[in-house]
Order: sequence, then structure tokens, then C-alpha cells
Amino acid sequence: MPIPTSGEVEAYATSIGFKVNGGYFVDYWEQRGWMVKPGIPMRSWQATIRNWQRMEQAKQAGTIVQQPVNPANERKREADRRRAGVIAEAAGRIRAMMSWIRAKKPCPWSRDPQGEIDADVAKIRDHYGPDGVDELRKVVKELENKKP
Repeated sequence: MPIPTSGEVEAYATSIGFKVNGGYFVDYWEQRGWMVKPGIPMRSWQATIRNWQRMEQAKQAGTIVQQPVNPANERKREADRRRAGVIAEAAGRIRAMMSWIRAKKPCPWSRDPQGEIDADVAKIRDHYGPDGVDELRKVVKELENKKP
């Protein structure tokens, strides 16, 4: 497919009754390597402009059709949210235990704060591997930096 100039884009859009910034269109697709999906090159920039026009019309009419959700992607997003939540909870507990250890005072809810820290780290390692432990350390460090 020959790459259009911004002038060609604007001229074609005007010919079909659509106003588009040709420079934006060319930059947008140039940045994506003129690929509509990874490994799938654009075959017709004119068809793409017509699609942009239809999407703009649907947006203005309030009738944009939602793209179907890919179940695999949705499961991955949900797993990532759960992982972040589990790690955040463990990091909060670890930070609290560390504060009692540093203060050299007995922790009111644990007889063995260091043992509980070690157990939380082991649980994260078992479930999420070394990357999970690295993420846990990062979150604990962020919490430490947010001390009141």
C-alpha cells in the first residue's frame, strides 16, 4: 500500500464528507508501522478513513458498539488484579511487622513478627515465583517511603 500524504488524506476525507486532520492520521498510523494489528499491514488507508468516519458518527449518535471481550484477556486482567491485591495486602502486613521489629516492642497481634514476614514472602514466592517476591519488595519499599 502506498503511504498517503496528509494532503491526500484530507482531500479524500473531504470528498466523502468527513473532516480529518491529515497530519494526525498519517502520524497515528506511521507510529504503528501502518499495521492494523501486530503483523497485519493496512491494506487500504481510504477504508480506514471510512471506518474512522463511521466510528465518529456512531460516537456522536451515542451508538458505539462495544468490542467483544476476549475471555482470555479478561481472565488475565482479573488474575493480574488479584495478584496485585494479594501482594499489596502482604506488603501492608510486612510493613506493619517491620515497624514493630524496628521499634523493638512486642507486636500486639503476633508473637513472631519475623516468622510472619518470612511466611508472607514464602507464600508470594510459592504463588507468583521470584518476580512476585521482587514486586512484593518493591511495594514494601514504596510503603516505607510513604511513612507519615
